[in-house]
Amino acid sequence: MTLTLLHGPDDRSEFRRSDLLRRLQRAAPALHIRHADCRPIYLLEGPPNLWNTYQRWLRPLLNAGDELPLRCHQGFYILPRRGTISPWSSKATDILHHVGLTAIRRVEHGRWLRLTADPARVLSATDARPVWRELYDRMTESIEENLDGFFD
Repeated sequence: MTLTLLHGPDDRSEFRRSDLLRRLQRAAPALHIRHADCRPIYLLEGPPNLWNTYQRWLRPLLNAGDELPLRCHQGFYILPRRGTISPWSSKATDILHHVGLTAIRRVEHGRWLRLTADPARVLSATDARPVWRELYDRMTESIEENLDGFFD
């Protein structure tokens, strides 16, 4: 089985984007965060070439965009903690199986973030540590830069 990463639509309103940026700037003024990109992502476990084979069904079901590389060179991911299966994942996987996409073993939902600071520097997950509490729930989520073996 292989992992496939898809991006979702930018579904945050201007208010939510502005609010996130204000909270990050307030939490760590020394980081000089000037921009925060946040997008939904979908991580799927299935056969090789999963996207090429199933994209015509996955695109409308997940409202997903194109496939992305598993290693994030700019930014980081927020996903359910490794070793857990979120309620969203259980339900979404059931739905995919009920519509005949049984080759997909599991689907998980998360977020991709890219925080840009002055002077035009993208923060790594480690650099962004002072604002982590504004980004995720430590009890149920984890911050990831590398998704290799996420479902193992």
